[in-house]
Amino acid sequence: MKKVLISFLMMVVVVTVLVGCGAKENLKTEEQTSTTKEEVKTVEDTVDLSKIAIVTEDYPPTNYLDENGELKGTSTELVKQALDKLGLSTDIIKVYDWSKAYDMASNDENVLIYTINRTPEREKMFKWIKPVAFDNVYMYKLKTKADVKISSLEDAKKYKVATVAQDFTEEGLVSKGFEVGKNVISAPSQKASIESVFDGKADVFIVASDEASIAKVLDGTDYKMADLERAYKVDELTSVGYIAASLNTSDEIVEKFKEAMPDIENK
Repeated sequence: MKKVLISFLMMVVVVTVLVGCGAKENLKTEEQTSTTKEEVKTVEDTVDLSKIAIVTEDYPPTNYLDENGELKGTSTELVKQALDKLGLSTDIIKVYDWSKAYDMASNDENVLIYTINRTPEREKMFKWIKPVAFDNVYMYKLKTKADVKISSLEDAKKYKVATVAQDFTEEGLVSKGFEVGKNVISAPSQKASIESVFDGKADVFIVASDEASIAKVLDGTDYKMADLERAYKVDELTSVGYIAASLNTSDEIVEKFKEAMPDIENK
């Protein structure tokens, strides 16, 4: 009888020890899970968006300054929606000539840029966030220039084409055999590019804007959209405009903006 009692007591002790060990393991696992969640939360909460700079240019209809100096445009509205979701002020968006904006996004840390077209030449130069525009590209000439006839890009090589410096249209023409300083007249802005046709410095200008937007650019000048006509639709350079980040921008910031930016459809 004593042996049976002793055996029973030993079994109780063993079971108690095993249950205690199991409880400790469960508690340890719960603590590890809790710690992991806290670590993830801490990483998410420590993404610093305060040092972000966003740059763009005055290039309707996607991004432009209206008559009151307020930044508008189809792409701008998408970016503003993202900033609102992230709790950031739209004041961080700055408007520069394209060359300066492009240079900042190419070299500086934590710089976002829009509307920048995604091309093979630029693919590894930026971190691409999301599309903000679908761009058709056209060449325009003065209606009085009946001798300027273009039915292909090869035809266009016979003329002087005004571009915006470092714009995707300029890069695209160069990739097709055009030469800056020869048949490409590089201007600092869309307005300067258009005016070069009126001034006789170029035969045509190339642009990813509609006629209403060109008219808006010419507001306040002596030039009118009514004096221009489309010379050629450059299907070879049709492209998608993006908001992108400099390579020195952290992946965490890029992901934050990817989540915040609304999607668009190609209509």
